[in-house]
Amino acid sequence: MGKERSVRKQLVTLVTLLGLFVSGAALAEQRVLRGHVLLVEKNDETRPASGAQVELPGYGNPARTDSSGMFRLFLPDAFKAGDPVTLSVRLKGYRVWSPQEGRTLVPKSLETQVLEVRLLPAGSRKFLSDEGIEQLLRAAMDSTRNQPPESANPRGGTELSRYLADWAHQYGFSAQQVKAEVERWIAEVEKKQDDESRMAVAAFARKDFQAAARHAGASAERKRQRLEELLQKTEAEKQRLGDEVARDYQLQGAAYIQDRKHFGEALQAYEQAVKYVSKQSDPLLWASLWSNLGLSHQLLGMEKRTGTGALEHLEAAVVAYRRAMEVPIREQQPMLWVVTYSNLSHTLLRLGRSSAEERQAEWLKQAVEASRLALQVDVRKTYPTLAENLQTALGTALLELGRRTQGEAGLSLLAQSVEALELALATPTCNCGEKKDPKRQAELHHLLGGTLLDKSMRAHSDEEALREAVRAEKEFRSALSGVTREQAPESWAANQNNLGLALLHQGEHTQGEARFSLLSRAADASCLALSSMSRGTKEWREARQNLHRTVLEYAKAISDYASVLPEDFVLQTRSLESLKLAAYLQGSRLVWPALPRSSPMTPQLEAGLRAMDITLALAFRDSEAVPGELDALRAVIAAQPPDFKISWDFSLLRCFILSEGRLDSSSDWLRTLLQALQADHRDAIFEGLYNARRSFGTH
Repeated sequence: MGKERSVRKQLVTLVTLLGLFVSGAALAEQRVLRGHVLLVEKNDETRPASGAQVELPGYGNPARTDSSGMFRLFLPDAFKAGDPVTLSVRLKGYRVWSPQEGRTLVPKSLETQVLEVRLLPAGSRKFLSDEGIEQLLRAAMDSTRNQPPESANPRGGTELSRYLADWAHQYGFSAQQVKAEVERWIAEVEKKQDDESRMAVAAFARKDFQAAARHAGASAERKRQRLEELLQKTEAEKQRLGDEVARDYQLQGAAYIQDRKHFGEALQAYEQAVKYVSKQSDPLLWASLWSNLGLSHQLLGMEKRTGTGALEHLEAAVVAYRRAMEVPIREQQPMLWVVTYSNLSHTLLRLGRSSAEERQAEWLKQAVEASRLALQVDVRKTYPTLAENLQTALGTALLELGRRTQGEAGLSLLAQSVEALELALATPTCNCGEKKDPKRQAELHHLLGGTLLDKSMRAHSDEEALREAVRAEKEFRSALSGVTREQAPESWAANQNNLGLALLHQGEHTQGEARFSLLSRAADASCLALSSMSRGTKEWREARQNLHRTVLEYAKAISDYASVLPEDFVLQTRSLESLKLAAYLQGSRLVWPALPRSSPMTPQLEAGLRAMDITLALAFRDSEAVPGELDALRAVIAAQPPDFKISWDFSLLRCFILSEGRLDSSSDWLRTLLQALQADHRDAIFEGLYNARRSFGTH
């Protein structure tokens, strides 16, 4: 999944990291968390923060500080003494200053202990102290550590810069101010060279991920050696140092992943890290490391793409992600919950697409379940892009499973997919002025259109099939409005091809002249798709097959319409093209007496039919018939008044010439012939035909 811009709007997150224990009896005495919020003014003087809003994200029931800055907040039973707790504090113009990054504990005694939080005015220089910059960079790196693979950037580091820019905006600084302070801190750290872990942070911040990995590995190794030396020390010291070793290996792995070149080395770093942390000693770090390890396997499986090695890594990723979720982290680390289940869903979806056919449905069922679990945490307001990605992942998994499921169960899955994808499209942006990515929106419309088209093809009635095909057409047109042919030719061509299918399906379930219009537009869309695709590719062959289906359906429509041509001249020309080409596709030539007649058969139609006969003669390898047909065509033109013009665009015939391999050697000559027929008066047409007659046989 892609990474989310941090849009917090005066939202301060307080996460506790230490682990203490308290008896069940003590917890039962009082479940109210008490705290004191202070404003730090000039000369470090303090005064109570009145009217600040405090809440536990995801639990509602916010509290406000009273005139003395005190608050009382309901504490759910899930939080025990010493557990991490996340508080959100909102007060206009202020941000949290201490304790640093708001690290605190659920107190041993909720009755007697009071948490103290100090706030500084936004823009205070105290936020940019050396310690503050280091903590900011470490928090920024944490935000990139478990990101969905879709949002990983091949150049690396983009999300780190975005995080810093968002933080600057949130805390009342310009991005340039924060960037300058970060660069100052980096220069000082690299000048001193006295702390490998800080040097790793500095290298990570300037996007030298190999150096970051090297320094983090050296720091981890030094601390590991110290740990070995301290085996006789107290258990608390061993655990502290073990956590530090694990975190340094974790930083090394994160740097390798951001470098986008060393996923194997990242995996090795995380495998080292998990050796030094147990589920009992530090459950949240343990869960985070297993999630990191799963991401490494997932990226390696995606990098290998196919084959046994790829599947082995993907299956190992599933095991690692599920190990991470052995810890109940939803309340304490909701974002780790979301990202882990999101990554698990993507991994299972990939397995569902690439595994042996008999295993695909089971993998896809698990992908749906993982997506639904990720969506249990509502991130629409704080991380709208992530929320959109989660709904998209659910919709995609339901679509893939629905395509592999027969009967009513399959239709139900497709309907659920439509619902999920519509929710993805309806996800609002943040309130920061950010606009939705047009390319991403086009992809969503295309995916939803494909799902609706699947529903249309499996509908129980003509009415239902037509309704879903119309909805699919709307989505494909929305996708085409969001991306141009020049910006993304492959995506544009795929949308044109599917638009043609949606129109074809409507034509198959419509009667009267409207049927001809729908099929004509379907043919146009298929031709546009073919014109933008590489010839001979799988996609090109599918688009060509769709064009042939449309031509045959058009011919059938004329037959169903009592073999009478539509009154509209453009539809008449398209009808005659379709009849001729349909006969060719079925291995025969449709001669004039067998054609339906307009009333009357005009010179324009007769001239166009002669041109088609010439084209099909060449397709049937009957070049000897061409001179005679050319002479007959010239005779038709010669008998017309000076201002005569044919007014036939030959778009379907041109498309046929482009896609028919038998006409490759004649295609240039045929295009010249059709161009001559589209001249705007008789003499120009006649001259063009004369030149075509002379050049025939030399092409």
